[in-house]
Amino acid sequence: MALAILWVIAFHFAMYGNLLRYPLVDFIAGQGYLGVDVFFFLSAYGLCFSFNSNTPGEFYKRRFIKLYPVYLVFLAAYLLFFSKGLAISWWKFLLLQVSGLSSFSSLEIEWFIPALTILYLTFPLLYRLVEKVYGWGLAACSVLFLLSVAGGYLLSGSVLCLFPLRFPIIILGIMTYLAMRGGNLRFLCGIYVLAAVTGVLCTGLSRINVSLSGSLVVPLLLFGLGQTGLRAPDWKVMTFVGAHTLEIYLAQNIAFNHYMSSSPLPFVTNSLVSIGIVLAGSAVLIVVQNLPKWIKVC
Repeated sequence: MALAILWVIAFHFAMYGNLLRYPLVDFIAGQGYLGVDVFFFLSAYGLCFSFNSNTPGEFYKRRFIKLYPVYLVFLAAYLLFFSKGLAISWWKFLLLQVSGLSSFSSLEIEWFIPALTILYLTFPLLYRLVEKVYGWGLAACSVLFLLSVAGGYLLSGSVLCLFPLRFPIIILGIMTYLAMRGGNLRFLCGIYVLAAVTGVLCTGLSRINVSLSGSLVVPLLLFGLGQTGLRAPDWKVMTFVGAHTLEIYLAQNIAFNHYMSSSPLPFVTNSLVSIGIVLAGSAVLIVVQNLPKWIKVC
């Protein structure tokens, strides 16, 4: 998770800093959108645990507490400092973003949290669907996966844009949970190979810098790394970053998508200010996220 958010930041930094025209930078940072695919894959996998260990009410309560205190502070900061030229009234903007409906109407600020909201709301039904199909075997799961690829690509030309191309990775995250729970590594290898081959065949099919070819290889790469037995160094900084990817994502959204893209300052100055916004914004949002816990402890 830590590497994924850092990769996303590198992608936005290079994109808004006009660095993607340099081959080395383009090679390293240009595929940073795949960090979002890692988020969705791991989120779907993790949601399975939460859904199966909580009542529906507790499941939604936990999702609300995790997401919305931080997101509302982020939206307030955006409205105060970066909302010049907003096409709609502030209350409509808040309603669309918080409800997830902005995914179907307009992309005023950012798309990831509204997409995550839709995933949270629909997850119980989606999980039950995949669980049912999983019981029918690999062939049925392969059909469901291919349908998600086709549907995601067809819908990606609409206002939803970036979210539908993540449908397949979400389906794979749930299938991964079901296969790991049952110890069915043969199934896992089969569906991952199918995803990777489909990704190769989808080379060139992309929308707004997001490619199915890269996205569908992510699970196989993660699985391969997991099977090697390699462990990441136990760096406390990276552990901290991985635990607070939501806060860091929102802070960098302000820094790069809204400040850096319109700032008249020189590149070096602009970069330092943008990094400062990420650090300061992350710190504020982390305090907001943990404030209820600290108050309870006191």
